[in-house]
Amino acid sequence: SEGIVEGFEKGRSEGFENGRSEGFKNGRSEGIVEGIEQGERKILLGLLNKRFGSNSSLPLWALNKVQNANSQQIEQWSDRLFSAKALEDVLSE
Repeated sequence: SEGIVEGFEKGRSEGFENGRSEGFKNGRSEGIVEGIEQGERKILLGLLNKRFGSNSSLPLWALNKVQNANSQQIEQWSDRLFSAKALEDVLSE
């Protein structure tokens, strides 16, 4: 009976520790990805503002679109930045 209890406690402890470690790794990875995406957004918004901003401000629709974009979209838009004639050309789907 004691062996069963000890085995149960050991298994529960190891499971908890493994779960905590895995959760920490996943959370850290997600945080790194989100931080990279925030940096990409900031750079793209700065470049868009320099190229197309009037009175140092981009339209709200453009700000919202960039803020909700993922890394793949940001990369596509960045590729179009210098060849586009208008902001709409950069941020088109």
